[in-house]
Amino acid sequence: MTTTCTIKSHRLIHPSLPKPAPLAARPAVAAGGIQWPSFTGTATLVGTSSDGRTTVYVDASLGAPAMANAKALLADATRINALDVGFFGTSGKANVILFALGGQTDGTGGADHASCSYSTGGNIEVCVAYGQDARCSALYEAELSECDMGSNLCGLSTGEALSRLCAEYGIFPSGPNPLSDFTSTQNWVQAGYPNWIDKIQPSDGDYPSIGCGMCFLSWLRSQKYTVAQIAQTMVALGDAGTLAQLWQKLTGQSGSPWTTFLAAAEALPAITTDDPFAGVTPPPPPPPPPGKTGTLAVTTALPKGTIPVNGAAASLTMPTGLDVGSYQVGGTTTPPPPPPPPPSSALFSFTLSRAKPAGIPLVVRGKVPAMPAGKYSISHAAAAFETLLPDSLTVPDLSPWWDYLEAVLAKYGEQAVEQVLKDILAGKIPMPGKP
Repeated sequence: MTTTCTIKSHRLIHPSLPKPAPLAARPAVAAGGIQWPSFTGTATLVGTSSDGRTTVYVDASLGAPAMANAKALLADATRINALDVGFFGTSGKANVILFALGGQTDGTGGADHASCSYSTGGNIEVCVAYGQDARCSALYEAELSECDMGSNLCGLSTGEALSRLCAEYGIFPSGPNPLSDFTSTQNWVQAGYPNWIDKIQPSDGDYPSIGCGMCFLSWLRSQKYTVAQIAQTMVALGDAGTLAQLWQKLTGQSGSPWTTFLAAAEALPAITTDDPFAGVTPPPPPPPPPGKTGTLAVTTALPKGTIPVNGAAASLTMPTGLDVGSYQVGGTTTPPPPPPPPPSSALFSFTLSRAKPAGIPLVVRGKVPAMPAGKYSISHAAAAFETLLPDSLTVPDLSPWWDYLEAVLAKYGEQAVEQVLKDILAGKIPMPGKP
């Protein structure tokens, strides 16, 4: 029996190309086949990623350049998938076909999928970009991130800005942006800075509203909010959530940030990229109100981390730790910050610590003792972050990860290593060479 299905396409569109018309109803493919949003040629299987989440196909009629793009995406998919799990806290499986989307072979055809969930939109189309493998990776992430939104935000300016953030900067934290020609912020400026912070544009192809969203997310990131914090908060707010409400949730403040944000944007020397606030120092927080002062006497050095108080009745979070000595507290006087840690000679030498026991060493090339469940602070000369181990962890030998982590660091930087290491510790990534 032949049935039909109506496809609502969600597409990352290059600014130089017109928005494509909606797809008409098409015959559904028989069981075992793949219904692509628009591709009707012969799909050649390239392979499945090592994590089992991404199956890559290609239009082999395009020859060696397209096959090279497809093989590069297959090799990069596991890294992208792991980072995407960190952004959204969700995962699923997807098929992806690389072909001349929109007749283009330089990536300007963009990418699309049917709808924003793995169950209805997990068949992703990516435009080939001959000789530009990172461009195909970014286009894949643009659609994969929308699948992770779980049918939220798709087809809206907010969701489009979020997916572009993940594609342009999330999976390439050390740059450069492989989709720099998809930049939308200048369209917002040219339109006269319209306010798309307090309202939503019900379109994923309106460049002024997308550009406003990209500039705003850049502003939030300059204030040290992570892609994961932004993504998970936006998805939780759902289709009705505005960027103003995102700011309220992240900061705990009320009202609208529009006036403050607009002033910050207009103060920039130029807005020419989708991350215009990169490298801009955020304004200092307001000073605390005047209050009583006193002296805190520390007779035993306090490590950073969570320290139990009154047995287990309460806890105190020490972000930096305190050495033995006397400190003026209260009012506007605070202890001086500790000196920066000395450079580490070991590339992957981290220390895991918690209140009890303290100082559990973790050396990626060495062995790790069993660690009970709980929150751990991970410190390194170049990074410091926290991770939560939901279950007890026994890692007899992390040396198989060495080459993988070293390659991630060399190509994508420390932020990517941090996310991958978290996922390894949480058991989200299988041991290399195993299913």
